[in-house]
Amino acid sequence: MNELIHAQYQEYSFTDMVHKLQKEGKIDEVQVQAIESELVKIAHHLVLQYNHKRSSTISLHTYKQIHRSILYALDHVHTYKDNPSLLQANHIESFYQQGFQYIEKQLESLKHQALRLEKQALHVENERYQDVLHHQFFDFIKDYHPAYKATLCKQDFDYPLLDGLALDHQMYGLVGLDLAQEYANRFDLEQQFCHLYENQLETLVRWYELQKGISVHVLGLNVMELLLRQQLFACLLPNPKKLLLTKVELEFLAQKITNANTFANLAYKRLQNIINPEMYTYSLRFKERFIQELQIAINHQSFASFIIYEMEDCSKVQFQVHHAMDNDSFLDIVEQIEQESCTEARVQQLLSSKASIHDVLDILDMSIFNQEEYEIYFCKLDSLTLALLFRYIYPEEFLFQQTPTLDTDTLTRLESAREWYTVLKKHLGTLDAWQRQEIEQIFQSLK
Repeated sequence: MNELIHAQYQEYSFTDMVHKLQKEGKIDEVQVQAIESELVKIAHHLVLQYNHKRSSTISLHTYKQIHRSILYALDHVHTYKDNPSLLQANHIESFYQQGFQYIEKQLESLKHQALRLEKQALHVENERYQDVLHHQFFDFIKDYHPAYKATLCKQDFDYPLLDGLALDHQMYGLVGLDLAQEYANRFDLEQQFCHLYENQLETLVRWYELQKGISVHVLGLNVMELLLRQQLFACLLPNPKKLLLTKVELEFLAQKITNANTFANLAYKRLQNIINPEMYTYSLRFKERFIQELQIAINHQSFASFIIYEMEDCSKVQFQVHHAMDNDSFLDIVEQIEQESCTEARVQQLLSSKASIHDVLDILDMSIFNQEEYEIYFCKLDSLTLALLFRYIYPEEFLFQQTPTLDTDTLTRLESAREWYTVLKKHLGTLDAWQRQEIEQIFQSLK
């Protein structure tokens, strides 16, 4: 696998190098103008090539893309960076060809990597993961052109990595092929990590879905995060490679873990003996968040919210995610609710139903509950369900990879298109700090 390339070629771009040498007096204004003249010649040649030699006229937008593509190719040349004295006008065309050829090889390498990743796909129903794996990598390669669109990357790459999404360009400081390659390399490393637990993954995901009452298909969950967290907890047990934990092991961990930093350090120390150095270094990106989760679990004795374990009673799952009810079943639930005269009984009818999230939203929109019943219903929901409701009624808060917060300003700003939206916002505003933080962490997976 290619090494992670974050910050590679970024210390000095071609433009930065020219300015640096001019500032140091190693090249003068005449030499700078000569270099710029060479860039114009290359651009003119590419414009003619773009127009199939029929015209030298082109839109300003396209010309800027071509100019950025030329600089992008020059940014990928080692020669003048290793020996700045070679940065002269008569070498610019040669440097451009070197950079262009490097990018072509890099693109071919990405193609082979994408084919291998697809062949080694994990058996997990995660829509974002599957879309990146089977479509987005290949769409990028098909659309990419190093001469005219070298800095562009139209694909979302929206399967979340362990430390974020590639679409947040500022996270990597990369563009174009470098951005796609960086994402692919991290994706590759995470997939290799997940394959270490392939024989346990299916069961672990099923337990997670039963425990949380929602599918990873909807969450778009980072699979490495799910496995890594479980592995770190398993590191304190006699068999650290067994991630399928029992309720007894959960209770043991809850008793033993009393200091977040101490346990995290111990878990990571033992993790070094289980995975290779490259994976271990990458896993450290999760350590700070893991410590935060441990502190929440210790403070509120809520380890069951973070550790996946074999559930004895799966009846706690409140609603399904994949399948909406047929119309008759949906109307039966509505009728059962309306027939109840007791507030608690009406709410319990909805809680105990097998309604999907979409069915629940439809029922809440029907206004068959009064304000008190809405309040009771929301009080009985766990953090994951509350987060999911918020995600569906305020999708705009998750645009452009944003992660909303539940502070007073945010809740006040949000519109209340339905009566129950107001009640939900009021309920969210009354939650204690640790539960709000837990919901906000879940928002990370719902983007």
